[in-house]
Amino acid sequence: MMITSNHISSKKRIILIIPNYNFIYKRAMIRTGAIYPPLLSLALLGSSLLTQQHEVRICDLNVTEESELIKLLKSFHPDYVGITFTTPLTEESGRLSDLIKKN
Repeated sequence: MMITSNHISSKKRIILIIPNYNFIYKRAMIRTGAIYPPLLSLALLGSSLLTQQHEVRICDLNVTEESELIKLLKSFHPDYVGITFTTPLTEESGRLSDLIKKN
């Protein structure tokens, strides 16, 4: 379901998560020479939610420890948590989903 301002009528707390995908590429024979590029898609989604007066946090687990995500979950008390991922990250995203439900 796509979240629009019609679906969220009151101010909500939302965390948007980018799972760590570095472990997938550790086994790759070709390495990238570029620095880590942040995903702008969550920044765009987050900014749209901010204009609707919601509180938004983005947690990129490629540059943030998982323990920081747990601290954020406990201190921020989100109403919604979104995880963006591609097919190779399906299992990791499921694991993160379980972690979020426990915290």
